Amino acid sequence: MVVDNFKCRYYSWDEIWELSRILSKKIRNSNFMADIIVGIARGGLIPAVNLSDFLGIKDLISIKIEHWGITATKSKKAELRYPININLKGKNVLLVDDLTDTGDSVLIALEHLRELNPRDVKTATLMHKSTSDFEPDFYAEKIERWIWVIFPWNFNEDVGNLIKRILKDKGALKPKDMREELKKNFDLDVDLKDVEEVLSYL
Repeated sequence: MVVDNFKCRYYSWDEIWELSRILSKKIRNSNFMADIIVGIARGGLIPAVNLSDFLGIKDLISIKIEHWGITATKSKKAELRYPININLKGKNVLLVDDLTDTGDSVLIALEHLRELNPRDVKTATLMHKSTSDFEPDFYAEKIERWIWVIFPWNFNEDVGNLIKRILKDKGALKPKDMREELKKNFDLDVDLKDVEEVLSYL
């Protein structure tokens, strides 16, 4: 079996904070005043909390959409797993996710929220991939060429799945050699101690 190569990009906690700051400024400059923030779990939760802080919006809830399965592979379609059941009538809603890859997760959440009769719903993501079928109202960074984005809140999951791909092809490797394979196959530069830690979880 040959490992399917694709490029990955890891974003640190500091980078996520900075992207959240940039995103919040764009929202402020638009004069859209949200009454409530809805974060799409799991990926949109931390960006939603950051925006809650930057924008001073304390009303924050979450909605669960499932789409991606194993790293860089997706299920047949995005699904609304845990809907919300609150009165949004007359409220301005800010729907937040980490990024738009296909855009399906945001679209399904958006459709659900509109059924709850809000005054308006705007969408915001830290990143927007140009390959997505949906473009959010606000985003901090545009990704022109497809890459797999690894966030700090799912680092162990994603890197662990990448390592499993390599293990199927190469068999057991020393952490140093595994680190080199991650760089070669996925253009992902991971600290040796992090490789050792992820391997200990497998």
